[in-house]
Amino acid sequence: MSKSETNPTITDFLEEIVHLDLPIHSETSSVVIAKSNMSDRGTILVVMGASGDLARKSIYPALWSLYMHDLLPANTFIVGFARSKISIADILDKAFSPTEQEHAKFPGFSGINFYEYGSYSDAEESLLLSLRFDSIEEHFRQKHLSGHNRIFYVALPPSVYQSVTTLIKQVWMAPGEGKTTLVLEKPFGTNLGSCDELSDHLSDLFQSEQIRLVDHYLWLEMTGTIMTVRSVNSLFSQIWDKNFISSVLISFKEDFGTQGRGGYFDKSGIIRDVMQNHLLQLLCVVAMEIPCGCSQESAIIEKSKLLEAISPIDPDEVVLGQYIGNSDREDGYLDDPTVPDDSLTPTFATIVFHINNDRWKGVPFIMTAGKALNETKDEIRIQFKSSLMEDIGLDLKRNELVFQIKPVENVAMNVIINEPGLSPRLIEDRLSLDLRKHFSNHRFPDAYENLFAHLLGDGQSIGSFVGAEELRISWEIFSPLLEKIESEQWKPIPYKFGSSGPVKAGQLIQAKGFKGFETHLL
Repeated sequence: MSKSETNPTITDFLEEIVHLDLPIHSETSSVVIAKSNMSDRGTILVVMGASGDLARKSIYPALWSLYMHDLLPANTFIVGFARSKISIADILDKAFSPTEQEHAKFPGFSGINFYEYGSYSDAEESLLLSLRFDSIEEHFRQKHLSGHNRIFYVALPPSVYQSVTTLIKQVWMAPGEGKTTLVLEKPFGTNLGSCDELSDHLSDLFQSEQIRLVDHYLWLEMTGTIMTVRSVNSLFSQIWDKNFISSVLISFKEDFGTQGRGGYFDKSGIIRDVMQNHLLQLLCVVAMEIPCGCSQESAIIEKSKLLEAISPIDPDEVVLGQYIGNSDREDGYLDDPTVPDDSLTPTFATIVFHINNDRWKGVPFIMTAGKALNETKDEIRIQFKSSLMEDIGLDLKRNELVFQIKPVENVAMNVIINEPGLSPRLIEDRLSLDLRKHFSNHRFPDAYENLFAHLLGDGQSIGSFVGAEELRISWEIFSPLLEKIESEQWKPIPYKFGSSGPVKAGQLIQAKGFKGFETHLL
């Protein structure tokens, strides 16, 4: 149907839904989608903000990958929605390019994808989306399905959350016995007050079981691996506490700056951007008690208990930084034309956390994150207490268990061994397992594939969602610090683009007992 037509009808839309090669899931794939009642009920996945970066870089490529591997349930349609007057072809062209081997399947995927434009707050200006729903619903009726579910994936700025969720509730809920699910990406507010405001708004409109809050780090393959390693292997499960572990370092490092998006970043800063959400979730995965059972609820409960036990952040255990230009002509943060000249927004932070419970009392959990550093790497380094040899005066590095999340998935142990020879000496070496090389015949779904496999298939998964109470506690941890930083106008320490960050951050990490703080290359 041409969008130039002034009065489109359901029939116009329905004519587009013909002879579709709808996919069925495969039971032999590496992503498991359980058999369910999805076979007699259709699904409409609505991507709100389909013209944005998240949709282009992550959502549509993930959905295409699931389709390519026969992992989208039958009778699934994908409807993109945004303000831009573009076409679904424009969106798919920008999201991915099918290989020569994949071209045969692309028409089928294109056939279950649609795009409509309109307003996020006005139903009359969003009539095209309503008509699209009606046409797909009529298609389901013609196929004698018992109804359909609707999943609204809100990939939009928080500034429109309230208006778009109100419109969903008023106009676009699934009809009859169909289920409606609302999926929201971070950020969930900017502080405790805005978090409470959003939570109150959502709870007035939807039941708790209809809301899914997403942090994609919880759907990474390595997140599930961390839980398995620490819980299933007695080698680690029996020493996973303050008696054996001296400190934990969780790091997020990027070797690039804001890349022209400084105006957006400047509203949040590194703490809101990755620490209050992604890195705090990784801390929970490392430190929380193993959930009883495999339910989403049990994981959320244990994360909430862990967060409740975190002591208030000590300002003396915080280091902030902001990158400056270097001799290689890399621009500094303030050189970005979208950033205010007097901005004090940190692009780097190191924060020490203390967990006041029986398992972790006295063990510092150190979180460090930054842009424009010397490498791109996300990792968790769990450092064990000193050995007898160190206690008697030998200067040895400590054993470490290292989970690298990016750029490659790797599990490693730093151990002390004898160097071969007639006069052996003790040296540190690394036992390393590169998961992609070890499982070279397996497919590694990304976080969004795992997430959508769960949302669309209603099946088993490695990931978990963020609970409302858990989210509130996380802001209770960070809001006092953020308010202090902003009210007192803390000045971040300058560090050069391509360096390891402020020297003071490394000194803080070492002062908290993390021995041998330097980058371990895999």
